Amino acid sequence: LLKKRFPHKNLNAKVGDIENIAAQGKSFDYVTALGVLEYLENDKKAMSEINRVLKNGGEAIISFPNYHSPWRIWNRLLIKIIVLHLQIYKNLANRNKHPIKHREYTQKQIKNIAIDANFKIMEIIGYNFKLIPLPLDRLFPKLTIKLAGALKNLKNKKYKWLATAYLVKFKKI
Repeated sequence: LLKKRFPHKNLNAKVGDIENIAAQGKSFDYVTALGVLEYLENDKKAMSEINRVLKNGGEAIISFPNYHSPWRIWNRLLIKIIVLHLQIYKNLANRNKHPIKHREYTQKQIKNIAIDANFKIMEIIGYNFKLIPLPLDRLFPKLTIKLAGALKNLKNKKYKWLATAYLVKFKKI
């Protein structure tokens, strides 16, 4: 799909297992991982693999859900309330827990990930300034989108923590 939408003779796009990338070391100038690391058992392994396949001085753009986002805080609270009731049901029905993991990251955790994987952080920006809590964001999607659009200029400011996620530009060192 990427090659179809952005035809360029030098574009070499791959899709695969980010914890075991099927490529030789130092093969790519850029790596992008959006909406991936938060679902992995071992995000450090993925970051190590990204480092392995990047050329020296190569860059990676990676998204991280923002732990301190007001929208995510509200969702965690709401989920705890719902899960409490669901857990009672699951215990009674003898059902297993949901297998999908999901992590959220603080900026400090992202900085530690960069250090551990031998990356330098070039830039951290916030994106998706979704402040209207669930379920109101679903009931009033136009208002949610309008407010998020009005706040997008905060992406590089001290208020970027209001965003639901970060886009981080890493450089291999």
